Amino acid sequence: MQGARGRENKPELALRRALHALALRYFVGRHPILSLRRTVDLVLPRVRMAVFLDGCFRHGCGQHHTVARMWHWHWVQPSLHCRRLGWQVVSGK
Repeated sequence: MQGARGRENKPELALRRALHALALRYFVGRHPILSLRRTVDLVLPRVRMAVFLDGCFRHGCGQHHTVARMWHWHWVQPSLHCRRLGWQVVSGK
């Protein structure tokens, strides 16, 4: 986990370039909801969309995934919380 880049990685930069080319404005590493402790990778506030760009640990790839013994709710709770409050959640790898 230590070697994995949390931000500014190739998939995130590619998505940010594509969104910018479409004239969509976004925020990086922001809390869409103040009560949410985890930051979201990309937030598009005008359309109430939260984008989580997940690596191998979160999306469960067969080669790199391990199940968290502790804090497993930390990985599921933010997207459920956003959906409950009317945000559209997009999760990708």
